Amino acid sequence: MHIFWLAFILAVSQVDALQHGSITELAKKHHSSREPPRPAGDASENHTRSERPTHKYNFTLNGFCCRRARANPHAPPAEPTPSRILHIYLDDFWDDRFEFINNEWEMLPWDVSPEPMDICGMDSVGSWVKRSRAGKWELKDKWPVDSWPPSFDAALLVWKYKWCKYTTRKGDDDYGTFQCEGLDPFPCERDEAYQKEYMLRCDRPRMLKNKEYIPVKPKRSETSSVFEDLLKQPSLEARKAKLKERISELSLLDFDPGVFDNELLRQNIIVKPDQENLEKRTRRGKGNITEGTYDGTQAAITHTYKKIERSFESYFDVLQIEPTLPRFIELTFKREIYQYSPFPYNAKGNLTYPPHLQWIPPSDRVSQLQIFNALGFAETAVMIQQVIPDTILHRQEDWIFNKLDTIIGGRPQAGPTIADCERYNRWHRKSGTDIERGTNIGLLPDWHSDRRFAEQSFTGTNPTTIEKVPKDLLKEFIDTAKRTGYDYWAKTLDLLNPSCLYVQDCRYFREAAGIEADETMHYKEPVSDDNWACAAVTLFQLHTDGKLHPVAIVCDYKSSMANSVTIFNRRHRPSDPSVFEKEDWPWRYAKTCAQVSDWFRHEVGIHLTRAHFIEESVIVATHRTIPMEHIVYKLLQPHWYKTLSLNAAARETLVPQVIKDLVGLSPDQCMKYMAYEFENFDYQQNYVPNDLAHRGFPSTKAGLEDKRYKNYAYAKNILSMWHVIRRYVKGMLLTAYDEDRADEAVREDLYIQEWCKEAQTNGRIKNFPTIRSLDDLCDAVTMSIHIAAPFHTTVNYLQNFYQAFVIAKPPMLCQNLPRTLDELLGYTEADFVKSLPIGRQREWLLAAQVPWLLSFKVASDRSLIAFAQSQWRATPRWEKKVKAVSEQFYDELRELEVEFVVTSMTMDKGSIPYMVMDPSNCAVSILI
Repeated sequence: MHIFWLAFILAVSQVDALQHGSITELAKKHHSSREPPRPAGDASENHTRSERPTHKYNFTLNGFCCRRARANPHAPPAEPTPSRILHIYLDDFWDDRFEFINNEWEMLPWDVSPEPMDICGMDSVGSWVKRSRAGKWELKDKWPVDSWPPSFDAALLVWKYKWCKYTTRKGDDDYGTFQCEGLDPFPCERDEAYQKEYMLRCDRPRMLKNKEYIPVKPKRSETSSVFEDLLKQPSLEARKAKLKERISELSLLDFDPGVFDNELLRQNIIVKPDQENLEKRTRRGKGNITEGTYDGTQAAITHTYKKIERSFESYFDVLQIEPTLPRFIELTFKREIYQYSPFPYNAKGNLTYPPHLQWIPPSDRVSQLQIFNALGFAETAVMIQQVIPDTILHRQEDWIFNKLDTIIGGRPQAGPTIADCERYNRWHRKSGTDIERGTNIGLLPDWHSDRRFAEQSFTGTNPTTIEKVPKDLLKEFIDTAKRTGYDYWAKTLDLLNPSCLYVQDCRYFREAAGIEADETMHYKEPVSDDNWACAAVTLFQLHTDGKLHPVAIVCDYKSSMANSVTIFNRRHRPSDPSVFEKEDWPWRYAKTCAQVSDWFRHEVGIHLTRAHFIEESVIVATHRTIPMEHIVYKLLQPHWYKTLSLNAAARETLVPQVIKDLVGLSPDQCMKYMAYEFENFDYQQNYVPNDLAHRGFPSTKAGLEDKRYKNYAYAKNILSMWHVIRRYVKGMLLTAYDEDRADEAVREDLYIQEWCKEAQTNGRIKNFPTIRSLDDLCDAVTMSIHIAAPFHTTVNYLQNFYQAFVIAKPPMLCQNLPRTLDELLGYTEADFVKSLPIGRQREWLLAAQVPWLLSFKVASDRSLIAFAQSQWRATPRWEKKVKAVSEQFYDELRELEVEFVVTSMTMDKGSIPYMVMDPSNCAVSILI
């Protein structure tokens, strides 16, 4: 946290370096600077700390205003400064580096007015403080977000480090201009509620160039602070306000465990083992919840899935696969308990998941079978379905369903609008348990824009698959533009350097899923409505200033573009007017097709297969070939915490009970697709430097500093993280291997050679290396940690932000796709709405629930940086090499915290901050 605030101060004082210099230069300045930045007006470099000039600062701290009581009488005269005031929400944190000598501060409650200034501010909990024309200040608790405060000279608004400014109101019909940092000014019209609320959703901190606006730590004695905390009374007003809340109006975030268990028993959603013969399969209760509320169902799904996860953890603990208490297990016994599952068909001849741990016991293992049946695992495959009601109650009170009940039974021409979905999203969000604090992309008024659409290929849930456009595909785009009358793009694409053209290419979907080239991708579950899938292809142009712009979209690629519907963007450049974007329904539909394709590719191909299944295959191979005392096992084991039991729970519940309800492919087609993704995952080609180069991006830090790549924060962060992890891995390996003969020792290490063979054969990992040197071993181990920690964190923990607002990235289309370009060009909002899961309560609930369930913020003790600190603490003093390597790893992760903030800040103004890989947030293993 200290380094984060040091980075913030550096970013403020060095804004010109961010705009005109390189990140390398800024990093050098960071390492060479030990003193905090001096306030503006410090004309002499020879002033001592006590001689530094002082200025007036006011800022908020969790409901308090801080005021400087007196200035330093010995300070030289200050230069004139603008009449401005700094408000900053510090989240209960102060850094000693901000303290300046001889500055006296005091804390004032909000009901004591600070000295008059031409300013109006808003604190972090939604209370306005305004200054009247008479110079008095007053507090307005919970000012409504749908009305502006009265006229005032200026406003500086704070919401979690996000800043805005509002100019003077000019007249009854002119609300002036509202300026959010990083965005063009826009008029604050009386009837545009979303613009009025935009003040809560600005994207970037204001980069103040003048150092005089840096906050200074108030002097408070520790004793008085402790006394204040001890003697502080609860808020009587807050308690009285709760008296007005009716129990029927409260949201249900979770059930009490005892109440929930009683309800499952009452509903007969239970398993019934044969107490006299546990070898017999348990009987499943026939109960099924037929009616329920929306929020009650959300809570039930969450609670049920957590219970299932704990059951798997218990079972894997008993089998010693993932023991709660550490146990030393001999390699010969490990080979017995860690067995690969059959693939691609199971013992019954059905398609199955890629190679994974065979945890279901065979019939001849009586003791394991008794435990398996006692825990009722065979019944978990339907348990979640049982707690999802057939009918959601309170439809008249819930969201837009009271607007159009007929949409449930029919498909009228007029229906709920996109604006209805946006309003619901603003007022009915889940609690902030995820890494983005419960917010989502739908809170941005431009969530549907080309900019937000393109940004997601660089910093969204799946920034891992955008690649340079193949020559044959580019030729098809040019030919299609000529054939369909898009003359500008036909000419431009022919002249552009192909190196600036990138693509999200899902052409392979039909081949991967075993579907004919011209076949419609459609599936319907008995309890759900019809779902359609698509294989979209999106072409982007990367401009020299770093802006990524969508050029064209193939809605569903069927063998060739000649047999497909392809639409080109009316906006030729990122700077083109965007006023018509909101109502360009054909283009918005095409972008939705691209998002549907990416939802499936990300969830099933990238997240489930390339993260969970590839890592599990490596885990099983390691357990079967490498003893627990080996350095490779010691290196990898901490990064596999609970992964096997979690994967087993997901295979038995989330995929068969939830995912199949949401996509336009059948379960067998999904299995074939997973097998295709697994078998085509090239282990060595996916080493981060190799992967970036293969996809057409620089594979070095210096190369990524080019302005063209300033917005590809994922590439920058993942490359830096790869090198930090690799240095740590090499350092740890050299505690076991003599560096002078490390290559020879690795070649002669029979455990390592068996590991390679196991992963290549039974593990079926394509291009898993045959390790012949220390460097080969470093890369292979680094890759495993990379998948388990930063890669999985990247593709998992932003899901709620980008997918909880379901229409921004739906998992399916709800009607068949247009067959011709003319049909698509005729689309209206009503046509667009019909293609979305609006009104389909069951699918909407599941689509919103899955990302929320999987995006819980990483616990502080399970982060990558906590792991490094723990290892250093736990290592005895005499193991100096391990202790030194752990300390270096920790220090470099701390440096990445600063680097990642700088990288996020150097993206275009108004970009969504990208901090998912922050070492304090990055999970040490696949935890969820």
